[in-house]
Amino acid sequence: MKSTVSTYTIPQGDRGAYETLRIMKRIVLESMRDVSVLDAAKTIIRGVGGKDRRAQSQAIGAWVRSSLRFVRDPYGIETVHTPLFMLERIRTQGLFEADCDDYAVLSAALAKAVGLRTKFVILGFMSKRAQWAHVYTIAETPYGWYPFDHTFGVPSGSITRTAYYEV
Repeated sequence: MKSTVSTYTIPQGDRGAYETLRIMKRIVLESMRDVSVLDAAKTIIRGVGGKDRRAQSQAIGAWVRSSLRFVRDPYGIETVHTPLFMLERIRTQGLFEADCDDYAVLSAALAKAVGLRTKFVILGFMSKRAQWAHVYTIAETPYGWYPFDHTFGVPSGSITRTAYYEV
């Protein structure tokens, strides 16, 4: 498999966080053109009701939790992997090491592939001026938004900033 790497210069602070979200959204939307991503999502939800969006979200969430293991990016470098790359690694190696933006990208791609509306949620901690420090995906269901937050235990009361970004 040929490896392709794209590099971007991302500004610091909030501008950099929103630029990263734009890149993540583009990666998710481009993955909708790949039949491997669409087929993977359909396989994951095969055992649940075809119209039960909550059960589909839960199935995708469980599969992502069992297929990814949290590992931070290299120091000083932000990496975002494509869903196709992650799915290929999971297929060949049984697991993929990923940070929160990879979890968010894969969760959003799989959920969108089965027709679910998704958003990225970004969080800051400890102060209203704190940098954005975490991202995860939510999917809309008839019972509210289902969170695909698989990488982070958030201490009660520590979230000081929250923003949503439609995917």
